Amino acid sequence: MIRKYKKTILASILVFNMMILSSIICIYIPIINKQIIDIGIMNKDIKVVVKLLQVIFLLYLLNFVLKFISNGIISKAGTDMTKMLKERIISKVFRSQMSFLIK
Repeated sequence: MIRKYKKTILASILVFNMMILSSIICIYIPIINKQIIDIGIMNKDIKVVVKLLQVIFLLYLLNFVLKFISNGIISKAGTDMTKMLKERIISKVFRSQMSFLIK
């Protein structure tokens, strides 16, 4: 039974880990914004501001890529599950007796 759903289980674990990483990224973005204000703007250090803005840009980009990939995996898993259920229903209908269908 596990072999049959091995791909789905691995995809679920991968998506779960990607969601956790995405959440961690979302936590750090406001912290870096605070550092931009406290360290860069208050000390008038433009190099720090630019460097931290680059870090924020990369974090947003990484977060976007993680969410894009995880949504694709979730969509594929849902499509595969729907296809499997439809195939099961059709095979059961064809295997059932006609008297069951006529009633």
